Amino acid sequence: LGGKEAEFRAYYRMSPERFEQLVEKIRPAQSEKRQKLSETRALANGSAGFVNYHLRLSMTLRWLAGGSYLDIMYLHGVVRSTFFKCVWWTLERLEAVLPNFSLEDDAYDADRCATLAEGFARRTDDNILGCIGALDGLSVRIELPDADNQNRYYCRKGFHAVSVQAICDAERRFLFASADCVGSQHDATAIDAANTRDG
Repeated sequence: LGGKEAEFRAYYRMSPERFEQLVEKIRPAQSEKRQKLSETRALANGSAGFVNYHLRLSMTLRWLAGGSYLDIMYLHGVVRSTFFKCVWWTLERLEAVLPNFSLEDDAYDADRCATLAEGFARRTDDNILGCIGALDGLSVRIELPDADNQNRYYCRKGFHAVSVQAICDAERRFLFASADCVGSQHDATAIDAANTRDG
């Protein structure tokens, strides 16, 4: 693929192979032959009644990356109502099929901690030792919330947001995420307030 794969990775933040794996995960279980037939018919007649799973995942990933629904719906050839139905359907499917965050259990498992630490040591030529997760915070832009304390959602970057704290392993797989705080909260305060297990 060469340059095309690099463009694909920049566009979707994943490899073509991983994209195909996610499509298979969100595809409802049914006969492969029957599914391909329904997809072929829908694509052939331009029916708005069915949007294939590659397009559903494509629209969802671009929207999650901050793309405008207007641009995405036109590029994918769907109307506004279909776009949002596809996005919410895909998010529900991803939530159902992707693994749960594991850090709350990992932190209490010595063998798992050792495995996570080995990953960071290997990636950094033994410059980072004993690390089981990389933490960062970000402000996720939201629409003006329907709340009495709207100003608390206004972050220092100049928009309304929620503060998300996330932790990943050495392979950049998420182990933990929390979106419990409003955008005006400092990252340090937000991580202190994150819902982690006491102990």
